[in-house]
Amino acid sequence: QINLANYTVVICACGNESTADESFSSVEQSLMSAFLAAGGNLFVSGSEIAWDLDRPSGPTAADRNFLHNQLHATYAADDSGVYLFSPAGGSIFAGNSTGLFDDGSNGIYAVGYPDLLTPTGSGATSVLNYQGVGGGAAGIAYDGSAGGGKVVYLGFPIETITSSSMRNSYMADILSFFLPQPTQPLSFELIGLLPNGNVRLVLSGSPGFNVQLL
Repeated sequence: QINLANYTVVICACGNESTADESFSSVEQSLMSAFLAAGGNLFVSGSEIAWDLDRPSGPTAADRNFLHNQLHATYAADDSGVYLFSPAGGSIFAGNSTGLFDDGSNGIYAVGYPDLLTPTGSGATSVLNYQGVGGGAAGIAYDGSAGGGKVVYLGFPIETITSSSMRNSYMADILSFFLPQPTQPLSFELIGLLPNGNVRLVLSGSPGFNVQLL
């Protein structure tokens, strides 16, 4: 019911969707592939996408092709076994802090079996690692250099990062990677004094960009 061609960025939050409830159906795969081919930017996160589409036996050839050629990843392992992650050096997340996503004790929801991923193809790199875990990445990014739009894919749901400020920071980095220049200029709206003596300053501009006030 939604024309993806009207959007520059699409965000797919797959949560714990797996084989029983399909992370990406054949219809969704077709829609996302067309969106990327037209230069759209796709952010995907979920704990069982790679297992659903690329486990050793069960997925179709189309499932595997979608993961490898559209999400630019290959299934490495089913479960990281840890819930701590850290940014890869030199990646789009470089400079961010190590984070934690929910193991079921942080009031969001329990993440089951966070996938380990391998970047696949030219232009794909690891951007997040599970703390102390080798043999696979927690997140990958594809820069569009081999054709199609850019992709960021996390092996766990981004909404389960336990710190809201950290979620905002990582999402801002993703949007900056997709849209390196603001699509609307920063504009000053108003400044005023509140009854408690604090100053209220209102600026408007493109979402996903950090602003420093001096």
